[in-house]
Amino acid sequence: MSNQVQFITKDIANELRAKVANKLEHAVILELLLCSGLNSKTISKIKISNVDLVKGEVIFLNLSVNDSVKKKVYITKKCSTLIESFVKTRLDSNPYLFKSKLNEKRYSERPINHSTINRIIYQYAEQIGTKIGLSSFKRTLLLNLYANGYSKESIENLLNVSCVSYTSLKNRLKINKLNIEDVDVSDNIPENIPIKPKNVNSSINRLHPETIDLVEVYLSEVKFRKCAETTVYGYRSKLYIFLSLIPKKVAELDFEDVREALELFKVKKKKSSYNNMLTVLNGFFTFLVIEEHINYIPLKKRWRAKRITKGKSRALSVEEQANLELVLDEENLRNRAMSELFLSSGLRLSELARINIDDIHLNNRSVTVIRKGNKKRTVFFSEKCSFILNEYLEERRNTNNNKPLSNNTPLFSRLNDPNIRLSKRHIRRIVNHIGAKVGRNFSPHDYRRTFAVNLKNKGAKLEEIAELLDHDDIDTTDIYVRTGSNDSETKKLYHRAMG
Repeated sequence: MSNQVQFITKDIANELRAKVANKLEHAVILELLLCSGLNSKTISKIKISNVDLVKGEVIFLNLSVNDSVKKKVYITKKCSTLIESFVKTRLDSNPYLFKSKLNEKRYSERPINHSTINRIIYQYAEQIGTKIGLSSFKRTLLLNLYANGYSKESIENLLNVSCVSYTSLKNRLKINKLNIEDVDVSDNIPENIPIKPKNVNSSINRLHPETIDLVEVYLSEVKFRKCAETTVYGYRSKLYIFLSLIPKKVAELDFEDVREALELFKVKKKKSSYNNMLTVLNGFFTFLVIEEHINYIPLKKRWRAKRITKGKSRALSVEEQANLELVLDEENLRNRAMSELFLSSGLRLSELARINIDDIHLNNRSVTVIRKGNKKRTVFFSEKCSFILNEYLEERRNTNNNKPLSNNTPLFSRLNDPNIRLSKRHIRRIVNHIGAKVGRNFSPHDYRRTFAVNLKNKGAKLEEIAELLDHDDIDTTDIYVRTGSNDSETKKLYHRAMG
């Protein structure tokens, strides 16, 4: 039998439907899993009275919150038809769509146990020669919604659940050697979904062709500066979303148009997001002025939101670093090596995630990384980090039957498959997990801030810290090392100045 499948392909869906064709109850369960995104526990609690066959809606209890919170989910016409046929066969008074399989009287009005639903699917999967985890149904539906143009936000509103990103799903698809076409089960998307796709493509549809051309010319200039692909993607997304708020050509914009659009944009946005948008717009409009497409930049400096200085630094304190050491002693070698490399080198998350085995040079305690703009830089790490990395690489060789590791093997990989590189999302989860044990919620970037503050505390100059952090702007470094003053620091400053 094959390993557990991660997605329900068209072939698997069709084979399962053929198997359940003679068992109406099982056919309904399968269609609900395919089209609703609900898990077996929630499906088991659905009541007949909460199914609206005309609207194609199911009211269900949000069990992750509490039993009193009701949510709505949509189902396909095919699923509605099957439910209607199934309900007509029911001659009992049990209020639940799927009743308990136990025959005792006290179970006559109880729902089916969710583990029974799991077993039903597992049995049919076994009959077609595969293993299926029930989460693969939801994963497949999410992938199809993304592929049909729905944004992450609209899908979460639709399914009343938190969702993984489209990129994460596509990466998992690639790992399983599948294409989007293999899992194209768009017929499982309910026909009555009221939420329309809301993403960059829908923003483009509202823009004048001349505006689109100017944006793309500007982005070509950004690419020419060798900015990272993620930077270009972010600029494109921000510009299209913002400019779609203004029903004019770019050449016709004035201060009032831009100010009104900014007022619309900043609703429910953080000050940092609002200021980031202003930065992107300023770059775009400056380019248009230089290229003589417009006569002036329709922005004013006073529109920028004032920063609120945070009282507490995101860098780890001395006590938290001591607790971190104790926690790391209990972690596996991979997680220890990863944390030590972060802390002793100040690497960015994107840089660490792309490191291969051959990028590590233990003899001079350095690592070659791909920095922003796909440029290489050399970063150095501590003796302690070198020792742990050496141990970690030795462990990797042992698990590889003492065979040498190939040069392009990822440095940080999955424990169960050394050839699969850890994604940035996975690394974040590991760091969050470590942070929870330390008793403080921190991210990979907080390791970088800690590295900067430790350098400052050891007497390094701001320019030196900026070079080690690979900062082009020293003001950015200043923000990193600003720890916020307390009474004891103020007292030391006073005595140093006044005696």
